[in-house]
Amino acid sequence: MTALLNLGRMVMLLWVAFALVFLFRPSLVNLQPNPTSAIIQAVAAFCLGHLIERALGALRRREAETAQTGHI
Repeated sequence: MTALLNLGRMVMLLWVAFALVFLFRPSLVNLQPNPTSAIIQAVAAFCLGHLIERALGALRRREAETAQTGHI
């Protein structure tokens, strides 16, 4: 589960980077300038990345509690 969440974090980071390139240099990705779409993509990717971070934090806390109590 941790590996999947880390993979999701990496994908969200790439999505944010793409959205920023799309916003500031759309010619690099061979697309027409569309700042509204780029902003929406950047905000959506950032929000999903934040949710993944929270889920990963909760998972790590649960694993730490399990390790502390000694139960598997």
